[in-house]
Amino acid sequence: MHVYDVIAVNAYNGESTFCLPTLLTNHMFERQSGTFYEVLQAGRRGRIKYLRSTEIPAAVDSWVRNRKDVLLIEDLTARIYMGQDVTDTGRCDFYTSRDEFLPLIFAMIGQKNSPLIPVISDKITRLTEGGVYEHWVKMSIPNSTVCAHASSKITVNTSLTLANLWGVFAVLGSGLTVALIVLLLEVCLSLTFRRNETSSSQEI
Repeated sequence: MHVYDVIAVNAYNGESTFCLPTLLTNHMFERQSGTFYEVLQAGRRGRIKYLRSTEIPAAVDSWVRNRKDVLLIEDLTARIYMGQDVTDTGRCDFYTSRDEFLPLIFAMIGQKNSPLIPVISDKITRLTEGGVYEHWVKMSIPNSTVCAHASSKITVNTSLTLANLWGVFAVLGSGLTVALIVLLLEVCLSLTFRRNETSSSQEI
């Protein structure tokens, strides 16, 4: 049984190892070095499994959730499945990578030389740059950004007990002990100096 490190969503022929070319596969096949070249080499060693889009839900539960595999899919699709999973389970079982690759540009198709094309392009640009599209995505996909990236900080909530605070008391006790020793040394030195002064005055 193969252990797949990467699960790429693609047009896959289940009866053979042939996968229909897509933007992702074409990009990998054209690389001669770099990360995508390494991914391609991993695929040639049997470490990539190509899936149909209809197989994503099963792959999320059987491959990604319970194993050390990753799913290479379009960002919006990832948000949909992650948001739904958070809504259903109330926890973050999946995270997306902080780095993105191969940005896809979605567009509206119009008639050639149509005067509406520049107007539509301008409106789409304004909506995207103004954050309206991102707002629509967050509104239409609940919890889509709750588990976007793994947190770099871990917060542990626990009740305050003596077992949790023993370090603080140890530092406090050590500080008081050192302070007491210094105080005793000062008192001893002060008494010694006074005795020496008294002896000197009596001799005179």
